[in-house]
Amino acid sequence: MKQCGNGVSLMALHSDDIRADHDTVEARGFKSTGLVNFRRTVTLPDGSKDEAVVSLSVLINSDFPNVSTFICQQHKPHLVWVADWLKHPNKTDGILGVTYVADEPGALLFYYQALYGPEKVAESDRGLRVNTPNGVIDVIPPALMPERFPMVEPFLPPASMRPCGVAIRVRSPEMGAVAKCLAANSVPYVEDKTGVIRVAPDRACGVILEFAEN
Repeated sequence: MKQCGNGVSLMALHSDDIRADHDTVEARGFKSTGLVNFRRTVTLPDGSKDEAVVSLSVLINSDFPNVSTFICQQHKPHLVWVADWLKHPNKTDGILGVTYVADEPGALLFYYQALYGPEKVAESDRGLRVNTPNGVIDVIPPALMPERFPMVEPFLPPASMRPCGVAIRVRSPEMGAVAKCLAANSVPYVEDKTGVIRVAPDRACGVILEFAEN
């Protein structure tokens, strides 16, 4: 299977209360590397400037670093979710899910239970499924990659990187706009019989980029 560079580094998890979420994860047995607070200047579409205030709880998985995450609270969300920045030619409006590949998906069970609670994580012979408030995280074994991503050139990160992220699925209520946008920018894609559009990892920074209505 083909290898590509880049890929998913850290996944950002939204928080409305960083301290409470940090404490909850630690109470479930996973130790955060600590809270980080910082500020950064933001230039808005009208040219005015303001300062975003951000808090992070960094959750580095020392056993499996490529599935690490951080919890992120934007204290001034109006400086991040700006209307003009939420409009895209492909009409995408959110992330539906992220897929990871792991030789032993069950080895990540504790990590995701600590992040989301045991009731949110389902384990089967097909891997793990984590039902988060903002999309689904799937952790699948390598053998399921061709089935999960049909029509995409065989792709599997090396064993030294696994477990790691391999795909991001985004939502577009106008799939015609997705196809038009990709074609206009000379980005090759495939479309399966369900209407899902996929861009191969060599054109999407090392991940399979999926577009779907749901």
